[in-house]
Amino acid sequence: MDAEGEKKLLFIKLILEEHGKHLEKLYKEAIEARELKKTGNLLSSIHSQVTGTYENPKLSISFYSYGRALEIRYFQKHQKNYEKLKSPTANQLVWGVRNSRPKKVNKKDVLWYTRNTYGSLNYLISTLMYGYSDDIIANSKSIFKKAYDNQNQFK
Repeated sequence: MDAEGEKKLLFIKLILEEHGKHLEKLYKEAIEARELKKTGNLLSSIHSQVTGTYENPKLSISFYSYGRALEIRYFQKHQKNYEKLKSPTANQLVWGVRNSRPKKVNKKDVLWYTRNTYGSLNYLISTLMYGYSDDIIANSKSIFKKAYDNQNQFK
């Protein structure tokens, strides 16, 4: 692999590491804001690392699975309630009655993972797409500025 390819891979790895730290912070803030912690084990279990082969880096985020199970269960319950309201039974159609409406219960907001993960993907994608070229431009500017300063120094 040439030097330019190695620079690109290093840039990708650094961006992934930075994004992992950013996600860790977002997750911890969301868990604390929603008061989902009882013992603090979920908070202390959140870790990110860049893994994979040299040419295929990937960001891995690990945490205790029960934290994610809270969110999945929340969606499953809401999906069932939505389906009950959406499709009436034959009796409900004939009599025009909908007696099986789900009770409205204020559920605790447990959406700490999905919102943060998928909400930050566009930022990661744009940083990976445009960040390397911006980095090269900034580096080139600093090189030209140093050369210009050195040239003016000898006049």
